[in-house]
Amino acid sequence: MKILLLLSMFLYTTTALAGDAWELAKDENGIKVYTRTNTETQLKDFKADITVQAPIELVRQYMLSLEEHTKWMHERKSSKVIKKLDDKTTIVYSITNAPWPVTDRDAVVSFTVSDGNTAELMRFDVENVEGYVPANEGMVRVPYIKGYWELIKVTAGSTKIVFMNAASPGGSLPDWLADSFVLDMPYNSLNNFRTLVEAKEK
Repeated sequence: MKILLLLSMFLYTTTALAGDAWELAKDENGIKVYTRTNTETQLKDFKADITVQAPIELVRQYMLSLEEHTKWMHERKSSKVIKKLDDKTTIVYSITNAPWPVTDRDAVVSFTVSDGNTAELMRFDVENVEGYVPANEGMVRVPYIKGYWELIKVTAGSTKIVFMNAASPGGSLPDWLADSFVLDMPYNSLNNFRTLVEAKEK
């Protein structure tokens, strides 16, 4: 019953992020990527999932190693903890590589451990914040990010990961790059994460 209540809570939060119905855009190598048009931003959101052969406790450990996200997040150039607000929320500044001649993007987000987490179901919410890091003249600041990571225990040694993201990249971005990003970002990130965390288990 407790798990059902938590799943209902997460489902409500997911649907609260306005958008059309999810459509499967990529299904490869055990990773599924869904996209939809966000009715508020008119841009594409993504949601992706994978099941990794690692216990949920280890997956959580890697997920909370925020400055180590450069090891597996797609095109993540740097990731720096700016401030820990409390035992649940951390402010993180990151830089993402963009192909020439597009300008690199930077972002300031809050990474929050959600209420109601258990040993079998965990969630981390990500949202852009202002006021912690001044604008960098050599970057384009991402003006809007809202998403989450969900970790769901499948067995003692396997965990399902769900990665959802809604964002506006800011500045000018070619359509081809925007379209490729919503597929490459979740797919490559989850694939890299699986390689990293499963190697730890061997």
